[in-house]
Amino acid sequence: MVGGFPWGEDTLVIREHCFGVGVEDVNLRLSREHTEYRWVYYDEARSLLHWDSNKSALWEIDVRLSRQSGASSA
Repeated sequence: MVGGFPWGEDTLVIREHCFGVGVEDVNLRLSREHTEYRWVYYDEARSLLHWDSNKSALWEIDVRLSRQSGASSA
């Protein structure tokens, strides 16, 4: 194992899938996979993220939503 991960040293990029959803009803029901959630503004959300790939995904969804609504959170 390289760095404690199951992929080998020849792996340079690990595919990651990120999703964004529009929420109209703020009464959410969590699955067993999650224990909590919170609503935060873009800057706080970005500061909570560790991995660059997650920050890029957040930026991209913000840009896409901004194009739809005409305003940016970033």
